[in-house]
Amino acid sequence: MPEKYSPPVFNQKTFNCPRCGAFAAQDWRRLFYWDANGNNQLAHDHGFADQLQGTPEGVYYEGWPWVASMCAGCDDMALWIDERLVFPTTDALADEVPEPNPDMPVRVIGLYREAAAVLPHSRRAAAALCRAALEALAKHLTQDLDSASNWTAGSII
Repeated sequence: MPEKYSPPVFNQKTFNCPRCGAFAAQDWRRLFYWDANGNNQLAHDHGFADQLQGTPEGVYYEGWPWVASMCAGCDDMALWIDERLVFPTTDALADEVPEPNPDMPVRVIGLYREAAAVLPHSRRAAAALCRAALEALAKHLTQDLDSASNWTAGSII
C-alpha cells in the first residue's frame, strides 16, 4: 500500500520533499546575502538587523522572510519566502497522480495530464480540467445514446 502524501508545509519537521518526493526530515535555515562591506543586506533592508544580533548562524528565526528547508533524504534545498514555497514548485504533487488508463480516448488523456500538471499550482484549475475530462469521457462512452448530447458533470449531481 502506498504511503500517504504529506505536502510541504512551512516550518514542519517532516513532509514529502518537493525535490525528491521522499517523506523525510527537513532542516530549516535562514538565507542571507552580504554586500561588499560585509553587511547583511536582507537584514538591513527589512528591519531585522537588530533582532538578529547574537542569533547563532543557521538557526531559524521567527519572522525571517527568506528560509530554506533542506531534505535529509536528498540533501537538496527548497526556497521559502514569507512562509510560501517558491522553489521548486511542488511537482512532486503532480507525480503522485496515477498514470491515465491507456484505454481512455486521446483527448481525455490530454485533459487528465494537463490537470495533473497544474495541480501543484492551482487545485481549482485541476478540478475544472478533471471535470472537462470526465464530461469528454462520458460523451465518448455514450456517443450512441440520444441523451449523450446534453451530458454534463453537473447533470448527475
